[in-house]
Amino acid sequence: MPKNTLVQYKGGGYDGNFWEWNYCWFDSKGKFHDIFSSGYKGCKNATELKNKNPDQYRYNFDNQEKVREFIRESADHHVLMVAKWLYANFSRYADNMIVTCDSCGEEFPSNQAKHSGYEGAGGIAIAYTGFVCESCQRNEECYEQGDVEPVIMIMKKG
Repeated sequence: MPKNTLVQYKGGGYDGNFWEWNYCWFDSKGKFHDIFSSGYKGCKNATELKNKNPDQYRYNFDNQEKVREFIRESADHHVLMVAKWLYANFSRYADNMIVTCDSCGEEFPSNQAKHSGYEGAGGIAIAYTGFVCESCQRNEECYEQGDVEPVIMIMKKG
């Protein structure tokens, strides 16, 4: 079994959905952990993963390039889901998942991110997109709630 490895595979397979990305984690001892599994192709253990889903993407989190590849190639809302799961269960690896804030351009650990936007996903769902750091999120929330005094410009006639 792989160790310290995120596995991305095609799960799902239920009414209205042919498949969707599912995720599992193999820890430092090679033990299987289900992050997200769905439908009849979702896997609850390593044997099911081997038998049901031969097509897999594997990202060894001891290799920073593989971590960056996962972030670059995956949907933003999946990156955030995996980061939050890793942070809760294997925090050392969540700290390796670095993203860039869409507002200020600073890099930060993705487990601290919020999404910066959303878009339609084929007319059947809304997918969250982008990342914003806590500082920028806080500033945007304050502005939206009116906690920040607006700048008022007084124009003189003539």
